Amino acid sequence: MDSSENIRKFSRVLFNFEANVKADARQFAGKIENLSLRGMFLSTNEKLAIGDDVEITIELNDHPENHIIINGRAIRITEDGIAFIFDLIDSDSHAHLKRIVEFNIDDANRIDEEIDLFLTDQLKRR
Repeated sequence: MDSSENIRKFSRVLFNFEANVKADARQFAGKIENLSLRGMFLSTNEKLAIGDDVEITIELNDHPENHIIINGRAIRITEDGIAFIFDLIDSDSHAHLKRIVEFNIDDANRIDEEIDLFLTDQLKRR
């Protein structure tokens, strides 16, 4: 199973926030269209190559301590933007991300299953 198929196991929620992306020496912003515990789609005119490593920062409000920082990579490029899979996320950022998905998901019980799946996937990568 490739990364794009695996990411579909995670519920995606609409999330209307801006994200900043760092890729090598480049930095750009875009609007998040959807978000899951495992990835996101960013609406942007910028282009990356599939597999490019990135650091994604999502500012949640005006307080600098309320942000999510994620290391990931580009897995799909479209005319409208870039899909990213998340590879590494610290515990505070993961807690913020979990709350966002829980708040916006139709089936809040599903989130526990997805966290188990996420953790299992992380252990396989080590």
